[in-house]
Amino acid sequence: MAIKIVGFDALTAAEETWNTYFKHIDAILRETSPEDPLLSWEKRKPLILSDTSNPYFCTHRFLLFLDDNSREAAGHAAICLETPQSPSYQANKHIGTLKLTVSKDHRRKGLGAALLKHVIAEAKTKEPSLTEFVIPSKLESGWRFLDRLGATVSIEMAENRLYIKDVDWPMVASWAEEGELKNPGTVFKTVSAIPQEDLEDYSMLYTEVFNQVPSGDLAIENIYTPEKIRFLEQKNAGQGVTMTTMYSKERDG
Repeated sequence: MAIKIVGFDALTAAEETWNTYFKHIDAILRETSPEDPLLSWEKRKPLILSDTSNPYFCTHRFLLFLDDNSREAAGHAAICLETPQSPSYQANKHIGTLKLTVSKDHRRKGLGAALLKHVIAEAKTKEPSLTEFVIPSKLESGWRFLDRLGATVSIEMAENRLYIKDVDWPMVASWAEEGELKNPGTVFKTVSAIPQEDLEDYSMLYTEVFNQVPSGDLAIENIYTPEKIRFLEQKNAGQGVTMTTMYSKERDG
């Protein structure tokens, strides 16, 4: 089967290319997360564009087309890597997070393997230190594809959802009251941005706790400096996203 794989540069892509990208991604999202509403293309495009200014990560994207239907993408790949500006670059520079999708009607035809081969070839020239891919998969077809390639399961994750309409609020209130009684020396702060006086301590704690999260066989280190946290706060604000952080602090500081 004749195919064409092209780079998708978010900064220079034509509107037609954006439409092609979103049509493909929407079909995948309806398959993997059928209960979730989809943000409009107008809201998602700025989110993707803002990632191009992230000094800590870079993303390379590709679209796969069948020559007989160049207006419909049959596949998509996006590889995200840390940059030398990232505080955890030295620990993670050999690892790329790869998202690879093939339209349902075009699977089991070798397109996924061809797209992966192209990504690896491109990575060899752009990211020579890359030796390992972390690839998330929700679909059984994805698991079979990765198994045939010799991939190993490094970590399995569950998704837990709490529906607000089902919350037992009196029970939650009783827990909060009990917590205050048992911890009189602790106060809670609720902020949209970490106060400057807490930023250094918070970044150290966030790094420590983040790296305590079970990661299976994945050898990934994450370091959150005060500068990185400030950048993420500004990035959220620029995207119209409100991030609320709650943290506890002892009265002795």
